[in-house]
Amino acid sequence: MPRIIHLSDIHLTKTHLDNFRVGTFSALLEDLKEYHKNLAINLIVISGDMVDRGGASFNNNLTDALKTFEHEFISKLAAGLNIERDRFLFVPGNHDLDRSADSQIVESGLKAKLISKQSVTDYLHVATPPGGNPEGIKRIIPYNTFFKSYYSGFKGKCHLGGLHSSFKFSDGQVSIGVSCINSAWRTYDSSADRGHLLIGESELLANLTLIRECDVKIAVFHHPIELLSDIEKRDIQALVSKEYDMLLCGHCHSPGNQVVFTPDNCLFTSMAPCNWSENYSDGVRHLNGYSVLDFDRTTNKITVNSRCYSPDRKKYVPNEHLGDNGISEFPISRSGGDLAATCLLHINQRHIPELDEHLLSHGTDTKSPKRIEEIFVLPRLVYDVKYKEEKKEEKEYSLDDLCGLSYDLVLFGIKESGKTLLLDRICVELAKRYNEFREIPILIRFSELRNENYETLVSRFLNVPITSTEDFLANHKVVLLIDDLSFDEINSEKLKKLAGFKRKYSSTVRLLATSVVEGEGTYPVNFLGNEYIPAKPASIRTFKTKQIKDLIAKWFSGNHSQNNKQNLERLLEVLKGLNLPGTPLSLSMFLWIIEQHGGYRPINQAAMLENFIEKILEKHSGKEIYSEQFDYKNKERLLADIAHKMNELDNPGYKIPYPDLLAHVSAYLNARKFSFDGEVLVNELIGSGILIKEAEGSRSLIKFRFTCFFEYFVMKRIEFDEDFRCKSFASLGDFA
Repeated sequence: MPRIIHLSDIHLTKTHLDNFRVGTFSALLEDLKEYHKNLAINLIVISGDMVDRGGASFNNNLTDALKTFEHEFISKLAAGLNIERDRFLFVPGNHDLDRSADSQIVESGLKAKLISKQSVTDYLHVATPPGGNPEGIKRIIPYNTFFKSYYSGFKGKCHLGGLHSSFKFSDGQVSIGVSCINSAWRTYDSSADRGHLLIGESELLANLTLIRECDVKIAVFHHPIELLSDIEKRDIQALVSKEYDMLLCGHCHSPGNQVVFTPDNCLFTSMAPCNWSENYSDGVRHLNGYSVLDFDRTTNKITVNSRCYSPDRKKYVPNEHLGDNGISEFPISRSGGDLAATCLLHINQRHIPELDEHLLSHGTDTKSPKRIEEIFVLPRLVYDVKYKEEKKEEKEYSLDDLCGLSYDLVLFGIKESGKTLLLDRICVELAKRYNEFREIPILIRFSELRNENYETLVSRFLNVPITSTEDFLANHKVVLLIDDLSFDEINSEKLKKLAGFKRKYSSTVRLLATSVVEGEGTYPVNFLGNEYIPAKPASIRTFKTKQIKDLIAKWFSGNHSQNNKQNLERLLEVLKGLNLPGTPLSLSMFLWIIEQHGGYRPINQAAMLENFIEKILEKHSGKEIYSEQFDYKNKERLLADIAHKMNELDNPGYKIPYPDLLAHVSAYLNARKFSFDGEVLVNELIGSGILIKEAEGSRSLIKFRFTCFFEYFVMKRIEFDEDFRCKSFASLGDFA
């Protein structure tokens, strides 16, 4: 498995050289040693801006600046990691060129001349060969001299061109080809370069000759392709997407990863952040950092470890903004463009494991199953009620019925009737039985939507670029699994947008939604005869004896001491006597408590919820926080404060970015003179199952696992905080 380190935008300066040595560089070397110890690093790639402002701090001596970078960065990393210098590859950024070497008059004339692909080709054929006329690109001469000197003793196969170069590596099992592309040769004024940068398509094609048959092909640019001139931007994007497996870029000082799908290939793009000793930003977008890229050809998957520098801890740590614990996975395949298969792989690898977190059993101390497929019980889904000779006859949907419907359907259920889990289960079934149903599931939480287009939601869920989404939807059947669909007047604009999307893709998009109603078996007035979504209705019924028996049997399937007919019947009688709501959540909560504390009998649902929360918080008290100084009541108050903060922010789904929550909890603890580590405490609460971490794009967001948990702790805030209590009751007005 090739391991590649992607760095960019070091911006080395002579002024801050000492800070660089003892700060970011020292921490970087130590971090890389750990990764190199676990799996040998094959390549270290630097995507430009090695020095700052053309070597201005080195008395405008660019050659001296580049040689200093070689000594201070490359040579010391190579020695510290015991890696050959040949394993370092780099390209120039706009800061690595002497832009003053070409006059403004020459630059203006060249800009006026390079107005077509042919004019670019003709110019490069004259300017770049050895002995050619470099008028107009004198700015690249110091860099080219340094580059060719560095690789003059390269031991492997390489092609050193006038602009672009290629290198071929092999470890005996996998061959890796790398194209080092100069995207900066047309940079002159950084504030006006966008839309004027050029690669030279003919030069890029020539560069491919050496590496075309390699198992893994990597292109390295400094600038993202979207900054290129319209003359060749589309053609360069198509060529890179077709011929390469990875594209590594920098320049923007902001990290990000994505996969671009084309009919010919899947291209993974890594955008590296900066590693600038003068970067004091603590903002999310411009943190110092780098990426560890592990490419597994057997599974066609890239695993990215995103790292960022922590000034407080003086070391590199996981970048929580980019995946869970800084780790994200991307499917990739050069299999001829089976886009549906790639999307399904993404669903199965990224989304389905997250769906299991919606189970109450997930992350809690229980022997019950923790996968939806193993514990899910289908409620009665009634869609046709008739009375024949005073006898009620009802028709019900099966799981296969829902997966194979040819029409739109809305399932109405009371609060906590299992609507979310039902859609989750359908998503799993459609993803795993695609060859049978031939529809791709897309999960959407209607209550969390703002103003996004549905194409954007599809793009985000399937990891398909937005530019390819319309074509994808026109050629693939999909099922929109929309949770919490609401027909209230306040949501009319959302409904109009959904209706427009459905009309646009009427032959390929099906709707299967859930919606909340106050009474079981009823449909909201706003739904009946609505002009937006002419779907058929059905009713989600609460669990009766059959479903309760099935849930009890599945819950205790791994606990042989309790999984017997006599015990099942006893539990069923206890449940009937308590008159608890027949919802999956209430029943699961009861079974968890019975499993842990056999003699407990809740007096009502509220008491059961409080008991459940207290028990799981006590069971998940880590050694760092479990003490008389931070007991259950302290945790309860902290969670009430978190719920209040989420309520104030009013983000979709009452979610809060993970780093923001860490900052809030740390401030809360500091204000109360607690010495606990806020991050340890937050992770304990996530591990307990009270909170849940969700990935949304490249961000990690935190929310309460269930709505009833959120509501419980908001009410606790009212109990603890007199000011908040007064404001809450005052807002009720005459209803108070």
